[in-house]
Amino acid sequence: MADSLEKDGNANSARERIEAALKLDPQSPEANGLLGKILFKQGKAAEAVKPLEFAAAKNPADQETRYTLARVYQQLGRREEAAREFAEVERLKSEQLQKDRAKTQKP
Repeated sequence: MADSLEKDGNANSARERIEAALKLDPQSPEANGLLGKILFKQGKAAEAVKPLEFAAAKNPADQETRYTLARVYQQLGRREEAAREFAEVERLKSEQLQKDRAKTQKP
């Protein structure tokens, strides 16, 4: 629900739902990732770091979370960390592309 609200531009409502969800399950990588994304969109990059780092650590293959984290680092002037995350997103994309190609090439 929060994801739909965020995509529809209702960041405040989405954030309220995410924060309620995190009270029930503070270890949720999905909720932490979405909270970080919302905070970043609200111009709160420094606040977005912690939930995004948590989400990326719990689900390292989540390209969207890692990309958002890279953008947050970039905005905060943390160039090396941003470059590392952007490189990881590219690696994950390449890996997924190879898997997709292998599936389509099976006889």
